[in-house]
Amino acid sequence: MTNRLAYRIAYSAMVFALAAACTPGGETDGASAPPAADQPAIAPPTEPTTSADPNTTDTLTTTTPADPAATTPAAAPAATPEELASGASAYARTCAMCHGARGEGSPAGSAITAKDAAVIANKITKGQINPGDKMPPMGGMMSPEEVAHVAKFVAAGFPAQ
Repeated sequence: MTNRLAYRIAYSAMVFALAAACTPGGETDGASAPPAADQPAIAPPTEPTTSADPNTTDTLTTTTPADPAATTPAAAPAATPEELASGASAYARTCAMCHGARGEGSPAGSAITAKDAAVIANKITKGQINPGDKMPPMGGMMSPEEVAHVAKFVAAGFPAQ
């Protein structure tokens, strides 16, 4: 008998023993557990219950900042020609098939209306943010630099290269 055959036999015996031990009414080694006391399947609540807090669609947009000055976004630095070229290339490769060559939309994807690079980068990375969104997260398809470059390219209005 080879080691491989012996291993398979031992493994099969273990699987059958576990299945029998875990199956109600199955064969066991003779030591049975004490019978459980009669209990209802689900105990009634001891205190009155209330509804849970409503779900939010996106914690990043619904959480209020502690500092009111934090609500004013800092101006993003202007995109360099190299960033725009990289963003155009990555957009053409990854985004244009659904959103169109200039973000006008297609049957596969909606038109791009956001003009804030941070919002666009968040959408690329997360995908579905709002109810009804169908965009998958695309951050894994690009490097973090490419995500930032695509966001700057789209925010700049799809400049010609």
